Amino acid sequence: MIYQKTISTVITTYAVTPKRTVLNVCKGLVYKIEIEFPPGPAGLLKVQIFEGGHQRWPSTPGEFFASDNRIIAFDDTLLKLTPPFQYDIYTWNECDKFSHEVIVRIGMVSKEIYMARFLPSVAYEQMLKILAKETKRQEAEKEAIIETPFSWIKE
Repeated sequence: MIYQKTISTVITTYAVTPKRTVLNVCKGLVYKIEIEFPPGPAGLLKVQIFEGGHQRWPSTPGEFFASDNRIIAFDDTLLKLTPPFQYDIYTWNECDKFSHEVIVRIGMVSKEIYMARFLPSVAYEQMLKILAKETKRQEAEKEAIIETPFSWIKE
């Protein structure tokens, strides 16, 4: 399955107050990410993708994707096993004349048999153990975020 969101970001959207767009997905394994910048933004449209309060792509906290007339595409193997089944896409526009669009695509598989295609060196039983461990880790991470949302903001 490929999930897609086309996001238009107006000129009054700044880094301190980015636009948040929710991309609903299924439970499963993320295997592909694409961020398409149609012609025009000249690197002035910025994009970050979060899972809950954790920045997933780019993985370096505080960094962002920006380009012009390009598709940034890469493979990944990220398990998404606990709700909410969504990614939060944050965009802001440093252009002072035009709104700009970005298209975000996330490729996922939801069945274990298809997940094994992307994790071929892991035996099925081993994969089930990894899935259980990852689910427990994600639940703990989600609880920590609920207890301390926006932990990067210092008061």
